[in-house]
Amino acid sequence: MTLHDVPVARSLADYIKKRKAENIGNRTINMEVGVLRRVLKKYKLWNRLAEDYRRLPEPMDIGRALSPEEELKLFQTASSRAEWSVVFWISLITANTTAGGIELRNVRLGDIDLKNQTLTVRVGKNRFRTRILPLNQTALRAIERLLERAKDLGSTKPEHYLIPSRVSGKEYDPTQPPSRWGWRTA
Repeated sequence: MTLHDVPVARSLADYIKKRKAENIGNRTINMEVGVLRRVLKKYKLWNRLAEDYRRLPEPMDIGRALSPEEELKLFQTASSRAEWSVVFWISLITANTTAGGIELRNVRLGDIDLKNQTLTVRVGKNRFRTRILPLNQTALRAIERLLERAKDLGSTKPEHYLIPSRVSGKEYDPTQPPSRWGWRTA
């Protein structure tokens, strides 16, 4: 029996073929099939497909660091337009600390210690672990610029967000972080 001999298996093969035709990456397709696999396993039906199904190969390349020239070009481009300033400052912080974008999205004013030049990250990949990150001069300057902006937008209390959520136009809510959609768009 092959993957095409069972109607469900044939449907699975057709689904994979359709997704590939849509230029969807192997990693995404594997995750989608993984959801189906978990559902079928729960009802003890996956064994009918498991023997003939093979995950699609995924790239093993984890990327590379930017060269100094590429980094300079990135920062020059990011700083070239006023409307990109927040993204520029965030990129400086991520390049000079181990903080990721999702972590910085959730930073509150109380998480910043200018005296000790540290940033406390409370929300990240590991929600049970708080990290205290040292800030070098570049990251510290970017944090200071974001603090100025936050104050102008109404973030004044320790529980307010460094990057408040935009409600509409020029109205911001300092009690909420930026939306995931807005963050990704930026």
